[in-house]
Amino acid sequence: MDKTFEPSETTCQRAVGLVIFIIAGLAIFAEMSVRATLVISGDAGATAANVIANQTLFNGAFAAYLLAYTLDVPVAVLFFRILKSAGENLSRLAMAFRLVYAAIVVAVLLNFHSGIDLLTNPAYAALDQTVRQDLALQAFNTFENGFAMSLVVFGFHLLLVGWLFFRTRQVPRWLATLVALAGVAYIVDNLLVFLAPALHEAIAPFVMVLAMSELVLGIWLLVAPGHSRMPIAQPA
Repeated sequence: MDKTFEPSETTCQRAVGLVIFIIAGLAIFAEMSVRATLVISGDAGATAANVIANQTLFNGAFAAYLLAYTLDVPVAVLFFRILKSAGENLSRLAMAFRLVYAAIVVAVLLNFHSGIDLLTNPAYAALDQTVRQDLALQAFNTFENGFAMSLVVFGFHLLLVGWLFFRTRQVPRWLATLVALAGVAYIVDNLLVFLAPALHEAIAPFVMVLAMSELVLGIWLLVAPGHSRMPIAQPA
């Protein structure tokens, strides 16, 4: 008789915790060590010099971004598997938000690669150097703006995940609350990127602290997975 393999809740929790930990490492390398450090806002010449001098590093960042956002797909599915006991429809919606987020950011990631390509591919050598530098910086900026847009969607995912974990009590409620608050922070902060950039810059450090809550959640699920403890409905 054929039997469909159904991983346990604990196995799914540890798996999603491990994948979140891997995603965090890849994102920190690509975003903090490369893009945020070597792409100089408003300075196309300095950015071009950094790309040319660190081409291997930029290519590595592109690969890290791509792998991280691809891994968001199993994370979305695993969260659905873990949280559906708290509400299947909301869990399905949370999964959809993460999948849409991943699709958006993979699409805009092409702009990051275009920025590298414009500065390092000999096929573009005939273009004026200043023009190439300006186009490359514009491509990097387009990626940054598209990434901010995707993080609004990601914020809705985290908000739902935090609420569902709060209900299941698989993790401490303080942690579930922090995850939900991080979702709200992502939504507000990344809308401000477009609506009030100065305010975005002012609150970004606080959002960064809250953003660590998903990593804390991943580590918690990896080392201390817990079973769902949904309240038992009382008869009317």
